[in-house]
Amino acid sequence: MAALVMCERHFRAMESAVPPPQWVPWLDRHNWRYVERLPSQALVQKLARLITGLKTFDLLLGAGHLQELGSMMRSIDEINQDILFISFGIIKNNWTSNHTSYLNYFWSENKGGGECPVRRKTIRAFVHRAGGLVDTSTADRVVREIYQTYSDYLHARSAPIMAMVVGPPARFDLDGIADSEARKPYIEQAPSYFYRSIASTAIMARTILPDALVTDIYTDVKNFETDNAEVLFA
Repeated sequence: MAALVMCERHFRAMESAVPPPQWVPWLDRHNWRYVERLPSQALVQKLARLITGLKTFDLLLGAGHLQELGSMMRSIDEINQDILFISFGIIKNNWTSNHTSYLNYFWSENKGGGECPVRRKTIRAFVHRAGGLVDTSTADRVVREIYQTYSDYLHARSAPIMAMVVGPPARFDLDGIADSEARKPYIEQAPSYFYRSIASTAIMARTILPDALVTDIYTDVKNFETDNAEVLFA
C-alpha cells in the first residue's frame, strides 16, 4: 500500500537523523539501547511500531481475523496519540511534567513495567487541544467510545467474540470471518487509519528533519488525501 511505502521511506530518514542505538551491557548480556534517551529517539521507536502495526492491520484484514484486527486498531490509535503527544509538546514549546513522566515510564525497564503515570485521557486531551480542535470535548467523547469498542476486542469480552459464530449449526469459525458484510466496516475504516498514520509521521518529522524534507512528507500526505478523497471525506 502506498501509505506504508511513504511511512517506511520517511521512517528511514528519521531513523538516520537521531543518534543510533548502542550495543551495551544489559542484565547479564548485551542488547541494543538508545543510551541518550532523547524524545526524538522515543518517536523513532513509536513510528517503528506504528509501521509494523499497519502491516499487521493489512494482513489481519485480508485474512478476516476481525477480532485481532480490532485489538490492532486500538494499538494503532494509541501509538498515533503517543507520537502526537510527544511531537506537539516539542513543536508547541509546551513540554509539561506529563511529558517528562510519560518518557520516564517509556524508558524505564522495571520488571512488570507497572501502569503509565499519565492516563490515556490526559494524552488525548493534550493532543486535541494542541491540534487546534475547537470542540475538544466532543472529539474526546467520540474517541473514548471508539477506544472502549476496541478495548472489548483486546480484552476478549463476550459480545464481540460471538461475531465469530457461524451456522446453523452454531460453531465458532477459527479461520477468519469470511462474511463480506462483517468485513465491510473495517475495509471502510482502513484508509483513515493509514491516513492518520502518515499525518502523524509528517508532524513527527517537524521535530527531527530539516524543513525541506518535512515539506516533501507533507506533499505525500496531500497526495494521499487527493487519491483517497472519496473515502476519507465522504
